[in-house]
Amino acid sequence: MDRRTYLTTGLAAVSLGVAGCSGGDETTDGDGTTADGADPTETPDEVTAPTTTDDSTPEPTDEPTPEPTDEPTPEPTAEPTDTATPEPTPESVAQVVTVAADGQLQFAPESFTISAGDTVRWEWAAGGHNVVPDGTPADSDWSGSPGAPGETLSGGDTYEYTFDVAGEYSYYCNPHRSAGMDASFTVEE
Repeated sequence: MDRRTYLTTGLAAVSLGVAGCSGGDETTDGDGTTADGADPTETPDEVTAPTTTDDSTPEPTDEPTPEPTDEPTPEPTAEPTDTATPEPTPESVAQVVTVAADGQLQFAPESFTISAGDTVRWEWAAGGHNVVPDGTPADSDWSGSPGAPGETLSGGDTYEYTFDVAGEYSYYCNPHRSAGMDASFTVEE
């Protein structure tokens, strides 16, 4: 059954139901007819229901349906992409220095050589230490670990710096300088 036939039949049934329910409101003359002369027991020969047009049906278009391709659809990754500036990875760190290695008041290694543009990472094995420059080339702006010389870092902390100025560098741990906790390195062109 198409939609229009269904609507017409449904509206006719509703109209008849409403007409049958309204019998108490009509006044009839003594001959059983209503004031307008109609017999309330007769049913009309034809019920005309209002017709509607369905504007929501999309019109067919002549646009072709896209053909499937053999190219794979990119799948989403399970992990969100980090948009922050990444820290140097171990591959880009030229030298790692352990602060308070083996629980001792020392930097390991105590001396090394890197190239200009290389990054050094200091890793704290124990807390209460810092890295304070003692001697640097004139053009260097290296100021040591954050907050030095007054602040120290905790075990597990790291500090990195990329050295662009060639020359000799020396540094120490401020709280333990008198105990000989110092080191040096060279940056070559």
